[in-house]
Amino acid sequence: MENLVRLSGIYFDEDKRLIESGIEEKKVFILMNLHEKLNTYIDYMFREVKVKNSDLCRLKICRQILFPENSVSVITREDKKTVGSMLRILSILHSTYDAVIIIENNDRALLAEIMQQFVYIEYNVSRLTIKLRNEVKEEKNSNIKIAVAASKKTGKSVLANCMLGMELAPTSLELATPNTCVYRKSRDGKFRVIVGSQSNEFADKDSIRKYIRNKFKGAQNDASSRFAIEDMVIEYPSNGNRFERYSIYDTPGPDAAGTDHYKSTERAISDCDVAIFAMDFSKYLTTSEEQFLQLVKDVFESKGKFHTLIFCLNKIDMIFQDKEAKSRIKVIEFIRNRLKEINPKYGDCIIFGTAALDYFHILELEEKAKKYEVLQRVRAMDLIQDMDDDFYDEVEDTIGEDEILNVLAGLEREAKFLHRQLGYPKVSLEMIRRFSGIPKLLDYVEAVVKRSFF
Repeated sequence: MENLVRLSGIYFDEDKRLIESGIEEKKVFILMNLHEKLNTYIDYMFREVKVKNSDLCRLKICRQILFPENSVSVITREDKKTVGSMLRILSILHSTYDAVIIIENNDRALLAEIMQQFVYIEYNVSRLTIKLRNEVKEEKNSNIKIAVAASKKTGKSVLANCMLGMELAPTSLELATPNTCVYRKSRDGKFRVIVGSQSNEFADKDSIRKYIRNKFKGAQNDASSRFAIEDMVIEYPSNGNRFERYSIYDTPGPDAAGTDHYKSTERAISDCDVAIFAMDFSKYLTTSEEQFLQLVKDVFESKGKFHTLIFCLNKIDMIFQDKEAKSRIKVIEFIRNRLKEINPKYGDCIIFGTAALDYFHILELEEKAKKYEVLQRVRAMDLIQDMDDDFYDEVEDTIGEDEILNVLAGLEREAKFLHRQLGYPKVSLEMIRRFSGIPKLLDYVEAVVKRSFF
């Protein structure tokens, strides 16, 4: 990488100068001090050295890692090299070329550490394959199942909707999802709900969503069924989303006492090939999340699916309300270190920071914009200057739906955070999409699926 900058982690004033001069040039930074944790370094640079939040938020930084002898090799289009450090890997990679990194000693934790560094610097993972030496691809399989698991109110169902490219999974209910919902593309272009041997067809996504929501609300008031309902399959017409060739499992949360949610979740997790485990940024890994994570991890390890378990720290946009350094890398590294302290087996976890609701709001807006010209203009707007009262009045007069007004207000709120707290002079829809972290998460999920099963 030609834009790589080394930070000493010792000479902090010089590090500050390098950061401030390199941010605008979109440099990638690597912390060379092997004894300094990345999250504590970022916190120190904010508190003591006074690096601005506007720089820390955009800081693409990873840390130096020294590898055991002959444990890592890199294959590029030119040759194969044995490498001894993260710095060496970065120095020989080129962002426009594909590369394969092989963990020769089959250390899953080392694989995860390396991949996490690429996540931090937002490297294009579609051009990168990291695998263990003894890794063998399974038979080609087009019926891949991807599960989304989490405790309640974590944004799990919003994540599922982000993958589906439309709102089918009900959200914002008081209790956890009462069953496992399997979303898959229909073969005949129709909306359909299948429960056991019963199948019901629906005219559009609004009617099928209303049906599912009513079923969920009914389960909340039915103690006789332990607040659970039978698992269901939801089929939808092709809408061009990149995951429509796979089945998406939205699993129940474990939080509600006296339910059978765990049983449904365990069945779904056991059946799936890939799982995204979502955690709530605002709660910093609760006891219930730790216990639920233990279940998911144990099931995946028993099936030998070690690196198809992906972690997501959702609601990362709440970082704007934090008085600490506004760096998602700092928070993610803190959670990774805490997980490893709880149990060393979590050393093979890879975590993404996301703001799923922001991303989904953009999907909703783009869907509505196909019908209304006034919304088509938002794509080219500066959301700070152009979303004024006249614009909102025009939207209300033209469309007259509270839902789309709420979506616009949510996006405007995020734009103001980026502007006021991080110093962005202008904020576009595309900037909020990138900041949501969802595109990078979905890129990685897709890369894992292709690497493992095709």
